[in-house]
Amino acid sequence: MYTKFASGINLVSSMSRSGTCWDNAVIESFQSNIKSEVFQYVKFNSQRYQDVVEWVITYFNYYNEERIQ
Repeated sequence: MYTKFASGINLVSSMSRSGTCWDNAVIESFQSNIKSEVFQYVKFNSQRYQDVVEWVITYFNYYNEERIQ
């Protein structure tokens, strides 16, 4: 279903080999950062979807513009 949707909007899907986390180490590291810095104590079933989207957008801006790399 995902690949059909992605191809329908001209999105190129890229997936690593099964069991090979080193293929996408950069995004794995980023996801680890956002989970530990933003969502460590959040219970998602009690949050509105829009609130979570705003947190992610705010974190993207912080990560790209302010955070020491």
